[in-house]
Amino acid sequence: MSWTDAFGEPGSATNDAGLAKELLAAGYCVYAENYGGTSYAGLPGITGITWGNDNIGRSAKQAATFVDTVLARTNSSQVDIVAHSQGGTMARQYLRFEGGANPNNPALNKVHTLVMVAPSTHGSTLEDFEVVDQNGLLVTLDVQQAFDTRYPTWLGETVRYAAAVADPTVGPAVYQQFVGSKFLATLNAGSETLPGVHYTVIASNLWKGKQNDGIITPKWDQSFLKVAAGDPFVENITVQDACPGLPLSHTSGLLNHPAPQFLVKKALDPTLGGTPPCAG
Repeated sequence: MSWTDAFGEPGSATNDAGLAKELLAAGYCVYAENYGGTSYAGLPGITGITWGNDNIGRSAKQAATFVDTVLARTNSSQVDIVAHSQGGTMARQYLRFEGGANPNNPALNKVHTLVMVAPSTHGSTLEDFEVVDQNGLLVTLDVQQAFDTRYPTWLGETVRYAAAVADPTVGPAVYQQFVGSKFLATLNAGSETLPGVHYTVIASNLWKGKQNDGIITPKWDQSFLKVAAGDPFVENITVQDACPGLPLSHTSGLLNHPAPQFLVKKALDPTLGGTPPCAG
């Protein structure tokens, strides 16, 4: 199964088409879902439904229905999930609060393996977010700082969330993924993992000379799960661990380069031989 949404910009199930083709070629049965659709417009060139912008809690409820449908259709007891960006955070919300995992009886977990590519585990400031302005020039925005300046924290959660919902450049899902958000504090409270689920996080620590992928900022390790050292169920890695100096962006790089694609397949099947093709 595959869930993706590029944090901070509209996305859909087609975002990870390259990775999906790789998994299909490897013999996996791949299902992908569009989730979190909203109908507001306001960003240049975006009209109609934009996916992944809705409240992540509601998206996780959609995910629960989708997983149950896949389990029934395939006559399976568990699925593996490959998720990108917000998709990883949404998948963890599903595991913890919408029935994806059963902490009291892990044998009843609906998810065996969760592979997350550049997830927004501990949020992002979006301080290196690049957009094309009205004059056709590429500009870099500091999204969280700009929002916090307009709507200071002293206004309170209710007012700030309402402002995010009404702001076409932010939206509820981006607001929930800001560093320090109430949503992430709730999701990450206590243990960041659940018993019986195998987790792999794959991040990029180099893009345009910075220690991030251009979206998960200020540093790549915002994506990593905080667990005890040596936890056999969790692996936090960067593509550069295998391919030093390889610059990869949050979207096209991490989803389409053969090195992270290999690492995803390795996470799904630890017996897979070979090494990541760094040359691409």
